[in-house]
Amino acid sequence: MNGNLQNIEIRKNTEITENSTVHNINIAKAVNINNKGVITGLVQICRGCDVNIENSGFINAVFDVPNESMVNQIIHDESDINLLGITNNFQIKVENAERISLSKLKSISNLADKIIINDSGLDLGSKLEDTKAFPPNMELRGNITLYIDDLSIFDDKPVLSNVSGNGTIIVKSDEVNPLYRFSSFVSDNNLYISMLRDTDYVKILDDKIGSFLNEIRLKNPSDKLLGALDNAQSMSEIKDLISKSVRLNPIRLMDAVRTFNTFEVNKFASDINGLGFSPMFIFSNSFNISGATADVGYSFTKDLRIGVSGYAAKINFADNIDEYEGFLYGGNIRISYKNGFILSRILAGLTQANFKIDSIFDGETALTNPEGKSFYSFGDIGVNFDVLSNLSISPFIRIGLNSAEIANATDTGVLTGIGTDLFLMTDTYDIKYKYGINISAYTNGIVNAMFQVDMMSVADGAGGNIQLGIVRDEFENFSYKVGITAGLKF
Repeated sequence: MNGNLQNIEIRKNTEITENSTVHNINIAKAVNINNKGVITGLVQICRGCDVNIENSGFINAVFDVPNESMVNQIIHDESDINLLGITNNFQIKVENAERISLSKLKSISNLADKIIINDSGLDLGSKLEDTKAFPPNMELRGNITLYIDDLSIFDDKPVLSNVSGNGTIIVKSDEVNPLYRFSSFVSDNNLYISMLRDTDYVKILDDKIGSFLNEIRLKNPSDKLLGALDNAQSMSEIKDLISKSVRLNPIRLMDAVRTFNTFEVNKFASDINGLGFSPMFIFSNSFNISGATADVGYSFTKDLRIGVSGYAAKINFADNIDEYEGFLYGGNIRISYKNGFILSRILAGLTQANFKIDSIFDGETALTNPEGKSFYSFGDIGVNFDVLSNLSISPFIRIGLNSAEIANATDTGVLTGIGTDLFLMTDTYDIKYKYGINISAYTNGIVNAMFQVDMMSVADGAGGNIQLGIVRDEFENFSYKVGITAGLKF
């Protein structure tokens, strides 16, 4: 319908175009009217007719609506939110609207009998008064998306009042923690929204780790790792737990093994000339290692020595998220040269480890009882100062690696650092004593130290030593070692 028209009767679906003005309309049938222009004067509705009006234009008219009739204001977007001026038999229908301002909708609804929201989105804004009870009832149908700017204003308060219907509520907010999901319920015609901690890790993480975690829940709902993840309050906490867990980050299974290797490097470089056997115990907050080592050392000359060690030990690990057992075995060879001026030594070793653990995730699939290995090698170069005839200090620089390989994960573990040895020799009539301290510090934050006391009988070459060691790893965890060696000098 175009132009400036008067006294029009409408019997079919009609569009009033922009720049058109219509004065006085008689609607004689149930029709759809889309007004983009201007309507003035009197609008009469036929008795028993339901008329749908979509109004993105301007209406300044008086509506005559019989009691048996109904006018539905149809809203598809915010351009349709304009007053019709109807005072009776009038309801608002929001149909397939992407995002409608609730406060704007409220501004035209005071005289409506009902508001029907069907498959549409409502922007609730950030003011609680915008959501207080409307004069009309709001009926929710289909999928209703609620956009909320400030979740805090709805704590224990209704999000919408005077509601009915069985629509499905979907809530969207930029403030939502991804660990949480929304739950909605209606009580006494009030709509409430609550946030619940989501425990579906496929949804939270959107990767294969999530599937692995959900499988763990099916097998063991009380699993410690799941308990810790479920109690996390942010994604940063989730990521931190994932990085710490040996099941989700299998290379961490080798942490205890590499700590053991560091204690082996702590040994004084083949400073014996004989055979020794040592039970030893290593412990930390999360694991302990108990086993034994055997050492053989031989001096080719006063300055040149070689040593070989073999070892086997059991690992027990338990922290707040993981538990496992393991068995390690391996050995190393050491060569050192030390005279009155120079300290030079190298060490190379290999440690194999078998783990008993329900399952780990290797990045693609779940594995049980994996095997790992660690190659470690270090070289020191330094100077030797004989401060006294029985006291020497040997500062050195060190470079090496303490690698790890398990499942599909590898880490070369290259290390550089500095350190020093300090030795003090004393003797009595029949026993020689040697006190030693070895300290090393690395650029990645690892620090290790060993204190050792050697005792040897002058008469028969029998003797032994006591070792006390400490390692602070790159994660700032401390481990301690106690060892007692019994041996025989060649």
